[in-house]
Amino acid sequence: MYRHFSLLPLLLLIVASTPSFAGLFDSEELLKVTIEGDLSKSWSERDRKLRKYHPAVLTINSDEEVQLQMKVRGHRRGGNYENEQGQEVPVCDFPPLKIKALTENEYFPKGKSFKLVSHCNDLENTVSKDTFIRGLRGGENYLLREYIAYKVQNIITPISYRVRLLQIRYVDSSGVVPEVVRYGIILEKSKSLAKRNGLKYLGDQEEIDLSKINPEHGIKLSYFQKLIGNTDYDLSKKTFHNVKLFKDKNNKIIPLAYDFNQTEIADLSRFEIPGRFSSHRRLSCAGSSESLFRKEAMRILTLKNEVFNRVKEDEFLSWEDKAFILYYINSRFNEISTIDEAIFESTHHVEPIFSETNRREVLDQRVNPDLCDFNFSAKTNRI
Repeated sequence: MYRHFSLLPLLLLIVASTPSFAGLFDSEELLKVTIEGDLSKSWSERDRKLRKYHPAVLTINSDEEVQLQMKVRGHRRGGNYENEQGQEVPVCDFPPLKIKALTENEYFPKGKSFKLVSHCNDLENTVSKDTFIRGLRGGENYLLREYIAYKVQNIITPISYRVRLLQIRYVDSSGVVPEVVRYGIILEKSKSLAKRNGLKYLGDQEEIDLSKINPEHGIKLSYFQKLIGNTDYDLSKKTFHNVKLFKDKNNKIIPLAYDFNQTEIADLSRFEIPGRFSSHRRLSCAGSSESLFRKEAMRILTLKNEVFNRVKEDEFLSWEDKAFILYYINSRFNEISTIDEAIFESTHHVEPIFSETNRREVLDQRVNPDLCDFNFSAKTNRI
């Protein structure tokens, strides 16, 4: 005689014991962690060709220990620069990291790597005549303002990177790096973003057909970058700087922005220098129309109060930073409200990513005529 056993209790037990990882980005609660390992050895590997993972322990909320691997990441912040004495020194004393969990835990899937954005340095506007390097070297306030930029993007479109704010206690087992507690940001993985939105992540692309960019999302990108004062990105042919590419179900390309430490709301020194940045960038106009720009402008204007409330209610920004960000974004919303005065014109050149000479090579190339400028006003005004 055969006995029939129900598998339901077993399945429920398996599901209950399997981490969902949903809490990492579904909550805005500050996540307190400790990273302990040989930070001095790991962080000494500034040459991208020499970087490798090093063992570490991640303690979450003082009770859950996760075996971890970590390594320095980032081309600029993870590297060195030549100071005024001609010496090669790290851009960041606390560089951005890539971390990978080796054991099961509540927040980080085992074997998956995540990008951790560090505060970089303890001193804001670290002394340097090079405003580009000075901005890169930032501090905690820079990071908190960059965090808000991501949150604004989440309001503008759900097809955007989610982030979680961390309070990180750094403990160097070698005793070389002083123990400190600072803020950091964990960034959602591109493949997770794609799965969440029914998209396909395209990875690193050398070239795309600009006519295949989804016009609606191309316009969303342009408006969002304008709101936060970002020109540190490029979507020119063969140049995808600080932009990740996805494909929707109609095989249209969705461009998404990330890395906002060089924006005007994150790096206040950029706003204080008159004419420091041109406040618009190029995007693909193929398949776009003036009415589509206006339609998207009207939609974004309805989000103004939600954006303002998110900034005002933030627990971590100083009141001075809140006041500046609200002043800045309000001026951008006012410009968007004058959509009827916008100028649509073809461009026959590529502007440099930065409008003043820096260590980057100035781009000098011809671009697809489908690229166009969407101008409200070319320069920002000083407060």
